[in-house]
Amino acid sequence: MHVPNATHVPNERRTKGTFMVETRILTEAKMSMGEGPLWDVDAERLHWVDIFEAKVYQCALDGGDLKSWKFPGQSISAFA
Repeated sequence: MHVPNATHVPNERRTKGTFMVETRILTEAKMSMGEGPLWDVDAERLHWVDIFEAKVYQCALDGGDLKSWKFPGQSISAFA
């Protein structure tokens, strides 16, 4: 799972309203179709789904404390 980090472009290279986005690998968890990242501000947890495997994942922003739940026989494409 990749997580974007928005970094502003230095003033000398900036066009009004532009910024660069850097990504980093958050976890080495293998997924068939990881989608729909959702940040829970109160719990400070990132949630997302693996559509094809019918799994819901959550972890801390540093990728630690990874947890997942499988829903056999279900289709999961998003959650709120």
